[in-house]
Amino acid sequence: MSNLYNRQRNMNINRDQSICVVGCGGVGMNVAIKLAMAGVKNITVFDNDNIEEHNLNRLPVPYNCIGMNKAYVAKEMIKQMRPGCDVTCYKSNFDEVLADYTDWLVDCTDSFKTQKMLQSFCDESNIKYCKLGYDGERMSIHNKVASWDIDENDDSGYTVTPSWAVPSSIVADLGVAKVLKYNKSELGIELKNLYIN
Repeated sequence: MSNLYNRQRNMNINRDQSICVVGCGGVGMNVAIKLAMAGVKNITVFDNDNIEEHNLNRLPVPYNCIGMNKAYVAKEMIKQMRPGCDVTCYKSNFDEVLADYTDWLVDCTDSFKTQKMLQSFCDESNIKYCKLGYDGERMSIHNKVASWDIDENDDSGYTVTPSWAVPSSIVADLGVAKVLKYNKSELGIELKNLYIN
């Protein structure tokens, strides 16, 4: 028997879930990888975007991944780390027809319009929804779409946020903890408030 997960025994981590991650940018790729590292065996990832150089300040991937699809790279990274993990990747936007039964949908998208659609889908399908986001300094982990300074009248609803490795990693890690252990909890915090003066 493998010793891989011995140190998380008796920690009430629910690895026996099917989890869908929509958006494999700085937050979503980290979420997918950390889910696999924690022992989740069934992960589905969606992203229609390719990795660009400016993404590398927050994606834990090699430079030669530029130009590759983000969902595909997430799958390949997971398969290298956890060969037994069943990872399905879709190089497309989320499509409810393609989404197999899932316990959680973790929304890591930058489009308010997409976020509202995903939350609605989860509400109708009785799937737990978690929206993860940050704007460079503020981080949020919510059970519903959290809008900060979003113009709901904007057709695209797309938000370009200041991005770097630290908040994207922190919000991803805390989001994984929510999904695997602290299901009902929510969080909204600024990075500076994590420090004690």
